[in-house]
Amino acid sequence: KGGTSIKVRHILCEKQSKVLEALEKINSGMKFDEVARILIRKIKLDMEVILAG
Repeated sequence: KGGTSIKVRHILCEKQSKVLEALEKINSGMKFDEVARILIRKIKLDMEVILAG
């Protein structure tokens, strides 16, 4: 017997505002992978600012 396959992906965010921003982009048609890449870039930039600070 064959089973059902489900592909699950997630984006982990500290703030609800980031979650809502990501969800809005996904719902407007942007691809999940692209939204995830954008958020990762923003997080890296934020960390660089904090470390340089």
